[in-house]
Amino acid sequence: MHPKHSISIYSTCKSSRSKKQFLESLATDLHKIGITCALHQQGKKLEFKVCLRPFEPSEILELMKKERAIRLQRQKAFIQQMEAQGAFCFLLEGKTLVPMHIKPRLQFCNSPKEHNLFNLYGAFQSVPAPSLRYRRLAVLVRDDGHNGSPIMGIFGLSSCFYSLGCRDRFLGWVGAENRQLKNKGLNSCMQLSICMALPPYSYIRVGRLLAALAASNVIANEFSRRYSSREQRNELRAIVTTCASGLHAPIFNRIMLVPGGLYKRIGETVGYSTLFFSKETLAAARILVREQEGACSSITARSVRTLKMALNICGIPRERLLRFGISKGVYLAAGGLQSIEYLRGTINEAITTWPTVEQIVSYWKSRDLPKALADDKHVRAMTEFRPEEFIQSLKS
Repeated sequence: MHPKHSISIYSTCKSSRSKKQFLESLATDLHKIGITCALHQQGKKLEFKVCLRPFEPSEILELMKKERAIRLQRQKAFIQQMEAQGAFCFLLEGKTLVPMHIKPRLQFCNSPKEHNLFNLYGAFQSVPAPSLRYRRLAVLVRDDGHNGSPIMGIFGLSSCFYSLGCRDRFLGWVGAENRQLKNKGLNSCMQLSICMALPPYSYIRVGRLLAALAASNVIANEFSRRYSSREQRNELRAIVTTCASGLHAPIFNRIMLVPGGLYKRIGETVGYSTLFFSKETLAAARILVREQEGACSSITARSVRTLKMALNICGIPRERLLRFGISKGVYLAAGGLQSIEYLRGTINEAITTWPTVEQIVSYWKSRDLPKALADDKHVRAMTEFRPEEFIQSLKS
C-alpha cells in the first residue's frame, strides 16, 4: 500500500456470527502489523474502524521476514519429521561442489515423498510463496554431476491468476468482448509461483539457471502430456511470473537465450497481498463467502479473491485494505513469437518453441557461471557452506 497519508476507514454492516468472526480475526492480523483498528457491536450492527498508515517498501520486506519466521515455526514438527527421514541429506557440502560438473535433471513431483521434499525446501524461501493451485507442476532440480544427485533448487508452476492487469493489457485480454479469448489463452499459460536455488548453489547464480529451466521444452512437454485431451493437444504458450521482492528481478533479466531475453518484463502489479493475513482469517473469510454465495470452490480457492468478497460483504473498501504488498515486476516468457500472436488472437495456429535443457545449461555455464565465479565473496560463501549449520539456523 502506498498512500502518502494515513487513511481512516469506517464501515457498518448487519451483524452475523460469521461476519463477527471474520472481522475479529482481521482486526487481530492488522494489530500485529501495527495498524490501529476497532470492532464494536451496536445492537444488530457491526462497526469496524481502521486507520491505515503508509508503509515503506523496507518495512514490508521486514514484515515478510517475520512472516517467514512465523511460518517456519508453524511447520516445525513437519521440518523435524523430514529431518528424521533424512531429507536434508540432499543438501551438498559447499567444499565438494565443482561448478563445471553441475548437470541438472528435472524431477517432477508425483509421489507424496517428492511433494514433501518440495514443500520442505519451499518453506525456506525468503519471501513466502503461495501454494500451487489447480494445474500444478512441482519440480525438484537435481544435480547428477555430483554424488547422490543433490537438490540444486525447486520451482513450481500453477494455473495463472484470472486477473492480472498488465498481462491482460499486453495480450489484449481487456474488456468483456475479449473474455472468450482470455479464457482460451489462460488454458495455455502457467504461473511460475516459486523459483528458488538452495545453498551452496544459490551463491553461483543457479537461480537464473532454474528460471530458464522452468521455461524449457521439458516443462512444455510435461504440460502437454498432463493437460491435453484425447481430442486436442494443449500447448504451453507462455509462462508468467512476478518478482517477489519488488520491480527488479535479477534472476529473470537478460537471459539471452532468445532475442530480447527469455523473460520480458511487461509491467507491474498494484500491490495486492494476502501475506499478512492469518490462516484463521482466511478460513473465516471462506465461511462468510460460502454463507453468502453458496459452496463453490472456484470462488473461494484463491485467497485474495476470497478476502475481497468477504470485505465487500462487510462493506469495507477492499482496494485500500488489501494493498499491503509492494508493486512487483511482472515477467512473461513465451514459446516463440507465434505463441504471443496466438494468445492475442491474431492467428489460429502457432508453432511453440522452447529452449532445450542442453541449450539452457550450456548458456548458463558460458555466461552466468563465469560471472559468479569471478565474485570472491560468493565463491567463499559457497565453499564455506555447511548443511548442518544451515539446518540449525532454520531451527533457531
